[in-house]
Amino acid sequence: NILFIEVENITITGPGPSRGNDNIGLYMFNAQAKGDGTTTSYFHTVNNVILQHLDCGIFIEGMSNANSISNIILNRVGLGGEDAAIHLAGAMENRIYDVFHHHSKNATTLLLNSYNDQNNTLIKPSFNYISQIVSEQGGENAKCADIKSGYSNSIGLLCNSNGGSIRFDNFKTDKNTMQIN
Repeated sequence: NILFIEVENITITGPGPSRGNDNIGLYMFNAQAKGDGTTTSYFHTVNNVILQHLDCGIFIEGMSNANSISNIILNRVGLGGEDAAIHLAGAMENRIYDVFHHHSKNATTLLLNSYNDQNNTLIKPSFNYISQIVSEQGGENAKCADIKSGYSNSIGLLCNSNGGSIRFDNFKTDKNTMQIN
């Protein structure tokens, strides 16, 4: 079990963005398989962190929840559309705020999609509070957000990227909200 970890006041520098998600700055995973107590990961605090020269800055996968992530600078994180500065795959009940993403050619700032668990059940990212994110990366295909799935997420972005944001058809029906300026 990995619980209550604090990560503060550090810089993580990777070898440079590549094609794919090989270089990840912070990875949080929680399978929560019955009888498997070794993949539990939640209640983490990440504050005042610089993540640079990576494919993915923060990847929260599975049912990893109750994490508080704030005051993050993402510099040259992500190279192409398959890269995301912040990627939530099935994550739930996380708070991510006060983030600045820049100098990341054609990357996506925020990606939400489902996680396929060990029972082949799709878990949507849900009840996440994501706000005060500035997306200011270059490139013709750069996106602020690519929301492929989710339920009851609250998202706030300041978007200064050519590609804008993409949402799935049932975004509002599934009780998600997004404010983009």
